Amino acid sequence: MKALAFILFCLFIAVSEGKKFDKCELAKLLKHNEMDGYFGYSLDLYMCMIYHESGYDTKAVKRPNQDGTVNYGLFQINSRLWCSDGKNKSANNCKSSCNAFINDDIRDDIKCLKKVIRRKMSPWSPWRKKCRPNNVTGWTRDCKL
Repeated sequence: MKALAFILFCLFIAVSEGKKFDKCELAKLLKHNEMDGYFGYSLDLYMCMIYHESGYDTKAVKRPNQDGTVNYGLFQINSRLWCSDGKNKSANNCKSSCNAFINDDIRDDIKCLKKVIRRKMSPWSPWRKKCRPNNVTGWTRDCKL
């Protein structure tokens, strides 16, 4: 019985681990989930933003912001408006635990990202500072999409 419990625990840990995506693997996944052109933003722009936010790593969790909130996962989804971290008051507009955004299954992350994007892209400082003012074409050039 103890062996079975240990095996189940190990499987749970393996399933809930995060993932550092290869650029082209992530680009294909985002394209498959209709992010290329979503709300008028190119896939290259999303890839630029994601690279500068998390380095394509779903486990990325930044240190607390000045207001005490935290950004989670690949897209650095903020705990004040978009997810519940169990510590801070949250509007939880994505109806999700923040921990759901730090595993290797990014379907819920993309669903939440689409809600954020419908409001505006500007919450992401890398987008404002590093992606928007520059020519972002080429982020997916070497990927076979």
